[in-house]
Amino acid sequence: MAAPAITPARPRYLLPDLLRTVALILMLIFHTCFDLRYFRVWDLSKAAPFIWHYLPNLIVGLFFCAVGLSLCLAYPQKVNWPKFGRRLAQIAAGAALISIVTYWYYPAGWIYFGTLHCIVFISLVALPLRKFPKTCLVLAIIILVAEVGWEVPWPWFYVDNDSLDYIPPLPWISASFIGIWIYGQGWHCWPAVGLADGLKKGIHLIGRHTLLIYLLHQPVIFGLGYFLFNRSK
Repeated sequence: MAAPAITPARPRYLLPDLLRTVALILMLIFHTCFDLRYFRVWDLSKAAPFIWHYLPNLIVGLFFCAVGLSLCLAYPQKVNWPKFGRRLAQIAAGAALISIVTYWYYPAGWIYFGTLHCIVFISLVALPLRKFPKTCLVLAIIILVAEVGWEVPWPWFYVDNDSLDYIPPLPWISASFIGIWIYGQGWHCWPAVGLADGLKKGIHLIGRHTLLIYLLHQPVIFGLGYFLFNRSK
């Protein structure tokens, strides 16, 4: 009897993990600043435009670009629906957990449609378009021009509260469309010549555990802040 054929392991490309790693590092910086302001250690008034506007926009853009790129890398031809469903369920569970915890701790600003909620939605919308990189680029340009040039009020549901994290699909799906276009250009094969092997391994490690780090980093930072700055008050 012939031995069963062994399916070669799909290579893990550095670029999507690098996007996730940079986004996570910037998010650590952002939430550290947020917590320092919350505990009244540093008001950050002089750095306000960068910290509270440009930095979070960059973070979300990097995450959603990685989403589009990852959809193409995971399903270059046919979609493995059980695998896709399991991953989407994990992200949806994380989104639900964030909603529950923020509603319990801070009901006035609970997160009802944040980054993870939006990733679930955009993954479903962008998946059928992963084989049309040129179309995705055109759509991304149209969305971005409308956003920057005309500040279009994109339609999406809104709950009347000051949500700590509100990320509607538009205009953010444009970043995922750019990720699909990057795959179409073959740029995901970037060899990263000059990067040390240890650094590459670290980037891949963070990339594999992005969801876990995303869920745990703010409770850890906030807990440290409470221990250092607030417990004696």
